[in-house]
Amino acid sequence: MAHLKFLLLLLWVGSTVCTEVDLHKRIFHNHSCEKNDHLYHVQIILSNRAHYHHLCGSSLIHREWVLTAAHCWINNVSAYVGIHPGPGRMARIIDHKIFENQTTKIKHDIMLLKIDPPEDTIEPIDLLQCPHPKQADEVQLAGHGCHRINKVTKEKRMANGDSGGGVIYDKKIYAVHVGSGKYACKFPAVSLRVCSYIDWINQTIHTKNNGK
Repeated sequence: MAHLKFLLLLLWVGSTVCTEVDLHKRIFHNHSCEKNDHLYHVQIILSNRAHYHHLCGSSLIHREWVLTAAHCWINNVSAYVGIHPGPGRMARIIDHKIFENQTTKIKHDIMLLKIDPPEDTIEPIDLLQCPHPKQADEVQLAGHGCHRINKVTKEKRMANGDSGGGVIYDKKIYAVHVGSGKYACKFPAVSLRVCSYIDWINQTIHTKNNGK
């Protein structure tokens, strides 16, 4: 699993609907994760008896819930908890919640997945409360995508497989990575900051019998 660091060059692009963060891809110090790095990271997969297919990353924020991007949802997905450093275990997804603006009825690209059984051995990662990082602060992203960008090709996309992963600042989740451009160095990486969704997240994960 790759560990990437970014310089946060632009925090806010002024979208009141999507609350987007524009992370220009100035990658440095990319390397494989150390044994105790990013233990909260959960892989979202589509599996059958023969093989599994990686879909997205996500973050364990509660013993029963992981946070990811809404576009990662597909029927029959599972969560692979403890994938790093391994061996990890499979968990069923028994419920999913996608944020919907109650006024506009527009769904945002952020989602909570409830896992079963709950995870009691890995410490969940906290969410970053406001205020946000400043321009040029470092943020981190752990994921399964490409982490070498010395050559720009159609096959080398920084965000290939990284969608849904947490953008980390000060050891807390600042945002959820939701996408990138087709080419590694030509387009920004886009994320949703979690500050705008903390009330919804807390209400969802603390509602009794959710998904039961």
